[in-house]
Amino acid sequence: MVRIIPSHEILDTIVGHVKQAENEILISSAWITPQGIQAVLNSAKEGIKLKVLLRVNEPRDLQITESEVFKLLKSYKGKLDISMAFHSNLHAKFIVIDEKYAIVGSANITHSGLSPSEGNVETAVLVEEREEVQKLREYFYKIWNAEVAHGRIFIPDDDIVGFISNPSRSDSIEILLIDDPKVFEGSFLVFHSEGRKYLARVNKILGWNMGFFLNPFTQEKGSILFPSPNEFKFIFDGQKVKEWQMAALIAYLNQKDSNVCIATAKILGYLDGKNLKPSLMPPKVGIPVRKAKREDLHGLLLKGEKNIYIGVFASSDIEAYINLDEIRSKHLAILGTTGSGKSYFAKKFITRASEHLNSIYVLDPHGEYAKDFMNFGFEDFEEVVIPNTVLFFSPDKVEDFLKDYGFIINKRTNEGRALAAAISKWTKSAGLGGVSKGLFNAIGNIGIEDFLREEFGDDALNNQGEVLEKINSAINNSTKKVVVFNLRNIDSPEVRTEIAGYILRKLFIKAKNSGDFNSLVVLEEAHNFAPERGYGEASAGKSNLAKVYAQKIASEGRKFGLGLVVISQRPAQVSKYVLSQMNTQVLFRIVNKSDLDAITSSIESASRDIIEKLSDLKTGYAFITGVSIPVSAIVEVK
Repeated sequence: MVRIIPSHEILDTIVGHVKQAENEILISSAWITPQGIQAVLNSAKEGIKLKVLLRVNEPRDLQITESEVFKLLKSYKGKLDISMAFHSNLHAKFIVIDEKYAIVGSANITHSGLSPSEGNVETAVLVEEREEVQKLREYFYKIWNAEVAHGRIFIPDDDIVGFISNPSRSDSIEILLIDDPKVFEGSFLVFHSEGRKYLARVNKILGWNMGFFLNPFTQEKGSILFPSPNEFKFIFDGQKVKEWQMAALIAYLNQKDSNVCIATAKILGYLDGKNLKPSLMPPKVGIPVRKAKREDLHGLLLKGEKNIYIGVFASSDIEAYINLDEIRSKHLAILGTTGSGKSYFAKKFITRASEHLNSIYVLDPHGEYAKDFMNFGFEDFEEVVIPNTVLFFSPDKVEDFLKDYGFIINKRTNEGRALAAAISKWTKSAGLGGVSKGLFNAIGNIGIEDFLREEFGDDALNNQGEVLEKINSAINNSTKKVVVFNLRNIDSPEVRTEIAGYILRKLFIKAKNSGDFNSLVVLEEAHNFAPERGYGEASAGKSNLAKVYAQKIASEGRKFGLGLVVISQRPAQVSKYVLSQMNTQVLFRIVNKSDLDAITSSIESASRDIIEKLSDLKTGYAFITGVSIPVSAIVEVK
């Protein structure tokens, strides 16, 4: 059935049938005014789905469909399920109610279109034939879904933060932000272009007040949006007193308190299932941009099977993970100043990663890890406390040590040659993992023992066998997932480095013999063990056993299932070779220029805009990049 509706009956007909709606009301109207839509909103039952198609082709359209319409629709969101789409060429005017009724006519949902006494002369038809109503409903959704594909849905999608501004590029966009969008540096954004969903990350946000001045000394030309340079000159002509100048500036702010923000964002690529593919063309200007939700990123952020929770992406509740297989095979660097959160991150990472690995070995120069593990409630670890000792694995190191304390071996004498031979034999046995006598028992009395006992203690001179047995037993026999080698009690930095080298060597050999070791070794304070140049008392040459084996594990460990984690507050002092092999980087606050330069030169994915942010990171926040995380991002560590 089709019935003609004269002008003065159109509003009553719409209201009467809207009251009968049980499920949905679909409105296509080029223009809408508050007076026109108010009757529909008042008449609809609570919970009804209301979809509205609008014409948005030129600014004049939004002078008719003014801001009050949007405010009114938003005010009814608690009662109705409201959404809108914008169409550039919309002229169709119709309403579909459930699948029962359709009203098609010449009138827009405006005061002039619907008012019985003050409006235009309009006409409409009421369609009640189900088949024809269904066709019109399908046509509405055909238009609607075309707009959804282009990302043009606006209400009630509160996740829209702005629109792509001029110019857009294939690798970056500028976004005109709207309505206090709660976007921050590091936030993830999504937008649709050519049927694809793109992911972007905010790099920087700039704000302007259009009532105030542009900086005249950095802007070559002014803008009609801002007060003119002549007005600036008038205020700062050298004749006005300070108080008047302050009052004048406040007046400019008060006359037009209009703040606008522009965000610049890096386009990370478009989402293709669980993969992120590169963006090769600039998106269209004007496309709406939304804050990314967990469901936007879920498939992407879980890379592989062994994913370790590390926190949430900055300014969001989206959980962040790094892939353990990538770390075990391609290594991890954790870098940041003292107090930035790097050690906390390392300890949390170790406790969580231990569930998926055979073993994790930690070289702990300060004796902090065991205590913190207990505070975390983590018990699956063994602490191996290394006592103070004098232990070297090369004859030259022993001879240099003795020389430092005033004893020089004269190899021209039989006695000197015999002593050198005893030292050589002992260090060879030590390197193989066991000695029958302590070092100074083996070489005999050389006259400086009392001095050494006073500095190192009596046990340290001859306890090397005990130390080696502790280390070997922990590596070969520990039943715990995490083994912590506590090196705090060792007074000599050189001895500490030697023992660290011995541990790394033993782990490398064990991994090589096992084929698939499925383990990590964590080198805390890596700059003390594997320095780029001599650092403190640690050598940077081939005599530094720790550096030699740190480099071996970095270059070859992946073949045998042994990954390396290096931790340092001085990246500039860490071996560049070792650092360059760390293919995932967790970068906490870093302020020293030489350290920032070292990161720039060693880490390919550390772009300049990221390097600039590292010095400003709050404690507990890190920029994480590399092969184990699908998208580089700032993460709040949890």
